[in-house]
Amino acid sequence: MKKLILGLALLGSFTACQKEDAAPAAEPGFTFRATTADALDIATHDTCSLFNKSKNAQSFSWDFGNGVTSQAKRPVLSYDKPGNYIVTLTTTNGAGQKSSVSKTVRVLDVVVQRVIVNSAYWSLTPIPNFNATWPQTEQADVFVQIQHVTENSKFLPGGIVENAPVVFRSESLKNVVRDTRTPLTIAVPGKVVLDKRKFGRSFSSDYYLISLMATDATGTYCLVSNMFSGGNALAKVDDFASRKYVYAVSLLSSLEVECSYE
Repeated sequence: MKKLILGLALLGSFTACQKEDAAPAAEPGFTFRATTADALDIATHDTCSLFNKSKNAQSFSWDFGNGVTSQAKRPVLSYDKPGNYIVTLTTTNGAGQKSSVSKTVRVLDVVVQRVIVNSAYWSLTPIPNFNATWPQTEQADVFVQIQHVTENSKFLPGGIVENAPVVFRSESLKNVVRDTRTPLTIAVPGKVVLDKRKFGRSFSSDYYLISLMATDATGTYCLVSNMFSGGNALAKVDDFASRKYVYAVSLLSSLEVECSYE
């Protein structure tokens, strides 16, 4: 009887040790940047850091839903095409047991909806210390142009750029009077998709040059661009809730490129 009791005691002790030594289950968890939302809206080519909040995990495996995977603890995701993607984090604990959690990423294109010329100004006489060449007429046709600046692009005096492919050119507004302060709206037919990474004022060799141009009988001139010295260029609105992105350029003339997230 004593032997039986001793055997049961040893078995109970062994079972207790097994329970104490068992690896705790991994608890996978992550957030998009510093948010706690279960879904994320980003534009194509945008980047987003993933913050790993997992517990008791020995290893991590990410699946971004587009064929891309990662074993990094805190990876950065980005998508080239719009659509809905499922991001899954799989963790493994010390005993080799796996656990997963998933969240959704909605990737949207930046699509030009319209262009607003808030003001169009040019002087008939040179302005001191201002490097610009302008029409010498009271009226000119104006249009907005977006070019893709690359390492082969060449900047000429007056803001004209050669060897920079035109990715968008609006229709021309005819016979605009110089120093026009009444906003003029230009509709955009069709679907013009832009790369959000290339917006902004940059000194790299891969960005959008956004210009308000004027044409008269003597030639074509740049009234303002996001590379004009002293000019202001910024994302005026960047709001996924309203699906709106507006990029503004201003100096003596000003314009806005209104886009939607689609």
